[in-house]
Amino acid sequence: MRRIQYTTWLTLSVMVSPGCVREGLERVEETPPDEVWVPAPAPAEEGTDLWAPMAWAHERPDGYDSDVYRWEDSGGHPRVAVLTRNDVSDPGGSHGGMLRRFRFHVGDQERVATGTGANGLWNGWGYVVSHYNEGEAVSHSALLRGTWRQVFLGQHHVLHEFSWDLPIGGVPIRATVQWFFATGKDHPVYAVTFDSRAAGPEGLMTNADSRAPYGDIAWDGDGTQAWVDGVRWGDKYRFFSRAEPLTASSAWDYSEPNVVPYASVYSRTADAEMGVVQTLDWLQHNTGGSWFHDNWGHVSETRVHGDMFRDWMMPPSWNWPYQLCQYELDTLHPTRSKRLAWGLMYGAVGKTTYSGYGMDRVLTGHPYQSYSVFMIMGRWSEKPVLAQVAQVERLLQARLRVSHGSVVAEGPGGVARTDTVRYAVSGYNSTYGALEIQTDLPEGFSVSLDAAGGDILNPLFLVHGMKAPLRRLSLDGMPLRADLDYFASFDARTGTVWLTLSRQWRGQHTLAGSSRDG
Repeated sequence: MRRIQYTTWLTLSVMVSPGCVREGLERVEETPPDEVWVPAPAPAEEGTDLWAPMAWAHERPDGYDSDVYRWEDSGGHPRVAVLTRNDVSDPGGSHGGMLRRFRFHVGDQERVATGTGANGLWNGWGYVVSHYNEGEAVSHSALLRGTWRQVFLGQHHVLHEFSWDLPIGGVPIRATVQWFFATGKDHPVYAVTFDSRAAGPEGLMTNADSRAPYGDIAWDGDGTQAWVDGVRWGDKYRFFSRAEPLTASSAWDYSEPNVVPYASVYSRTADAEMGVVQTLDWLQHNTGGSWFHDNWGHVSETRVHGDMFRDWMMPPSWNWPYQLCQYELDTLHPTRSKRLAWGLMYGAVGKTTYSGYGMDRVLTGHPYQSYSVFMIMGRWSEKPVLAQVAQVERLLQARLRVSHGSVVAEGPGGVARTDTVRYAVSGYNSTYGALEIQTDLPEGFSVSLDAAGGDILNPLFLVHGMKAPLRRLSLDGMPLRADLDYFASFDARTGTVWLTLSRQWRGQHTLAGSSRDG
């Protein structure tokens, strides 16, 4: 007979504005190898506080006309995202359309990260930036008037959208960004699409890259002004600087193979890190916007094309795959720059064919270029960027099986698109980092998830075909409690349930839901 071990919970309830927050302290006895671990609901205690729903407000912090979203993260701590509207000029001289301020907890302390206003322009994080004509010209959203809308405002899930007509080579490229927030999740998703159909069937005549999400925000906490101690990124290989604080003379290592792309900057002294992590792996969506791939497998002592480095040990500023703080470095001095952006090759926006980073395959950026990344700020000591990389790797290895329905294998290729593409992994919606199914039972669903690649923290499900909100949910036959064990939102327009589980999913289990009471 098998023994099943459950998690023991101790719950401390505290009042934190703007609502109640539950902090969980977890103790688990080690499970012997021949026993089966099943994630069980925490035992209910009288008076247990439910997790607060997603909150939205229209506010003007420091004069920035903004939509403010408040939710509780994976630890039950409050997080706040201030998205500045992009249809008017903001006090910092840009036109918004970005994350102006982010509030989150590091331990028991709140850290507040606000746009720095660097260069008199970059007042937050998440601007759309494209360089073209081989870097001789640039187009960006900071000085463009655009439009915004709330695509979905659910009880625990939100989609907020910005859009602009980005002029590239005389052609208006439609750029659309969606921010996704969810109860139980630490890191927002930033999803972007460049729609180049206005260029006609031949696409753009110029080579344009993408550096979105682009910005400058005090990820070490307002007023800290810490030195940047190091940078890291991953494409086909992992790069990291080896000397702190970071200068142009820092040694580096680019020798370890990598799967999921990412980029980060950190300060050990401030115990702070900021980064982005793609929702797909590098083979599924190519990233990196330079020609530094010749140094894959090398360290600084064995670098190739050393003559191009001049008096730098780090790669020359124009040859980093991602734009971080390299343009603020000099040969001898560290930098306090809080700049961070993504990177795609020239041609990735609007070209019918272009060479990906690595120059080993031909890709297309026309009529669409779409991708999504997790936007991360946290403690350097907890390595939040690499932790999210591991989570994406595990999601890509997860396997779904649906009773009375199907695993969704295709859908729109990104935000603001109506075309249908085959998903890189059946059942995985990379636009939002969600596991996606279609039910044939209008009043319920049953799905089995095998976390074959490792534990998945608070997995997110999209369930299509529902006719009403979720009323009951069970895991392996055991009932779960709404707003405590799971967080659900219902989109009546699309018949979709957005569902986040509040647990570490290990192994294979079955989740069953119903819109019927009792």
